[in-house]
Amino acid sequence: ALGHILNLVERHEIDYIWLPSVINLERKQAQTTDSFVCPYVQSLCYSCKSSVDFAAAGVKVLQPVIYLQKGLRHRIEALQGVARELGHNTADLKRALEAAAAAQEAFEQAKRRRGKEILAGLQPDQRALVVVSRAYNGCDPGANLEIPRKLREMGELVIPMDFLPLDDVELPGDWFNMYWRYGHRILAAAEMIARDDRLHAVYITNFGCG
Repeated sequence: ALGHILNLVERHEIDYIWLPSVINLERKQAQTTDSFVCPYVQSLCYSCKSSVDFAAAGVKVLQPVIYLQKGLRHRIEALQGVARELGHNTADLKRALEAAAAAQEAFEQAKRRRGKEILAGLQPDQRALVVVSRAYNGCDPGANLEIPRKLREMGELVIPMDFLPLDDVELPGDWFNMYWRYGHRILAAAEMIARDDRLHAVYITNFGCG
């Protein structure tokens, strides 16, 4: 993340960097205690200032604090200052939030639809490798050393974890205290893989997270 920020500051003429402090995400598993974002991510907009001189670069950081569990009304309140800074009113902000939510949901549905197509076409004697990871590992070819591409070149069918219908998986009661949102998803992926003999996990991580 710090590398991306430095790249923006040093190589592009920009006025703002969008670095919100996102505290939690919407809960998909009702029986779990919470759905928090990693504290590294929560605090990035503060910690990066010890390494990046935004003022010297003439860049202003937009860093609202957002609890996505609290719904649209909270998001409007949390982003009022950002809207004003960018010259927009509350009505503009509400329209932007609704458009963003619709675009995100369309993206999520497209992923799940493609995942279902792949699973439906997978024969009983075939196998697929599910890349189990957080998106910044599994979808970043720098962070994952292009492992998904290398597996494809070896003839393997590789499915990103987020293409599976993970929200349909109810976690066992033993996991009620899993309070990280991506922890929910990783455990749900593990449950799906365990139940389907065609699926095999490739777990990618950089550190002992969660």
